[in-house]
Amino acid sequence: MMEGVKLNYQVVDTALEYGATLGQLRASLGRAGQILSTRTIQRAIERDKGVTFSDYREMMMSDNVMGLKQKAIQMGLSGDRTMLIFSLKNIGDWSDTPMQTAQTEDLEFVDGENSIQEN
Repeated sequence: MMEGVKLNYQVVDTALEYGATLGQLRASLGRAGQILSTRTIQRAIERDKGVTFSDYREMMMSDNVMGLKQKAIQMGLSGDRTMLIFSLKNIGDWSDTPMQTAQTEDLEFVDGENSIQEN
C-alpha cells in the first residue's frame, strides 16, 4: 500500500492557524518546495488527520479565534466602548434594533375587514 505524499505540517499548521484557504495553503506549500494539487493536499490531510480539510482548518483556527474573542471582551471590559459594542453585537448576539415580538394572547384574529384587533 502506497503511503502517498507527506505534507510539511509545520507549513500547513502555521498557514491554517491564520485561516488560509486551500488555495493559499497550496501556495504556501509551493513556496516551501512542495508543489501539490489542492486535491492531493485534501487527501493527505484526510489520510493523516482523519478529518476533512475544512474541519482541520477550523480546528487549527480555533485557538486564535478564541484568543481574539477573549481580547475583544477584555478590551471592552477595560473601557474601550467601541470594542464593547462590537463584542456585544458579534459575540453576544446583541442588536441595535430590538426585535418586535407580539404576544399571541394580546391579539385577536377575526374574519372580515379587520384582520387583527389588539385587546
